[in-house]
Amino acid sequence: MIKILLVEDHKLVRQAWRNLLLTNNEIVIIGEAETGEEALAFVRGSIPDIILLDINLKGENGSVIIPTLCNILPHPKIIVVSMNTEYSFVKTMFKLGVLGYISKNASLEDMLTGIAEVAKGNKYLSHDLKQVFIDTSVEETEKPAITLKEVEIIRLIAQGFQNKEIASKLLISEKTVEGRKTSIYRKLQIKNNLGLLKYANDNGYV
Repeated sequence: MIKILLVEDHKLVRQAWRNLLLTNNEIVIIGEAETGEEALAFVRGSIPDIILLDINLKGENGSVIIPTLCNILPHPKIIVVSMNTEYSFVKTMFKLGVLGYISKNASLEDMLTGIAEVAKGNKYLSHDLKQVFIDTSVEETEKPAITLKEVEIIRLIAQGFQNKEIASKLLISEKTVEGRKTSIYRKLQIKNNLGLLKYANDNGYV
């Protein structure tokens, strides 16, 4: 049996996931969580085989808890479920440690296949995203990638923090913050925080 924890802030969606997944007799739902904190509390007491995680949770970004989940669990197997199909965002999720990424346009069959593959320790990308990755990866290989440290800066700026506050939170100097912001602007080909906020919003960082 594959033991699954559902992390989704909408009760109706969780119920729909539960009902659909339980059509497979190899799956058991061992827990549900509405927030990142609830998910972290759950895995400190029970170990699911797979965490099915909606990236946009109530008042928070689900990606924030992924590194912590990966530290807590001995063999973390996380599948992100999201409407966000932007190439660089999906790529960042895999860098954070998830094994699967399924768009909300995927079929039940696709999700069940993803669960089966991730349960074996394999990486999985839903079918509707595979062609996007093939088409986009060619042009993206020529562009510098956003690093995880830069993602932290983007997220904090999007939350309204100033350079001094960001430096304090990340235990770095303001000069380092400025340097990373300059790098982000260059890579994303934007000129100011307004462009950065649009990018953050479009890619699920707020």
